[in-house]
Amino acid sequence: MTPVIEELLDYARQSGLEPSTGAASQMEVYLEGLLQRGKRLSLFSLGDLTPEIVVGRHFRDALNGLLHVRPQQGAEVLDYGAGSGVVGIVWAIFRPDLHVTLLESMGRKAFFLFGARDMCKLDQVGVYEGRGEDLAGEHGKELFDIVVSRGIPASGRNLEAVRDLLRPFGVGLFFKGPESAEAFKEAVRTVRSLTVVGEKQVSLGESKRRIFVTVKKVVVE
Repeated sequence: MTPVIEELLDYARQSGLEPSTGAASQMEVYLEGLLQRGKRLSLFSLGDLTPEIVVGRHFRDALNGLLHVRPQQGAEVLDYGAGSGVVGIVWAIFRPDLHVTLLESMGRKAFFLFGARDMCKLDQVGVYEGRGEDLAGEHGKELFDIVVSRGIPASGRNLEAVRDLLRPFGVGLFFKGPESAEAFKEAVRTVRSLTVVGEKQVSLGESKRRIFVTVKKVVVE
């Protein structure tokens, strides 16, 4: 097992999350796919395409989000703007009870997600190529218990799509940096039925910080 993968699994255990039997091999397969195709598909910046950074920064970031929100058993989760799939795929590997949908509008990235899903044998993961409003229009609204995003821009269109896709009292978890968290929270406050319910700051190493902003869909009479 790659040492950095072993360290990630140990970190999960120390945080109270026991990885499934196949988690190590699934993480290895996913890591290899990212390293092989990351540059060609612009999944990460070139400087990030090392096992140490992909696992130590990106996978751990996704895992920290999972440990923060701790979804209920069998929750329906949407990774909005999935990109390389780091959040949704890491969550699905560490919590195989979750039903995860990866939403990605860029064709080449969606193609990678289909392949990663199949290579990692994640039968509980779906991939949807399109935008949030397309998914809501095609499959209906209020589909998900949790919407999570590591890179959603703070636009009204995106936040309204998140609101429409969340079930009543569903939770949105957004990965932000110190420079964007406040603007994001202000944007949320302009969207009817969404409310900011908390935030948590976590170290990403190298003096970098992650801010998890949590929102909830409330029922407005």
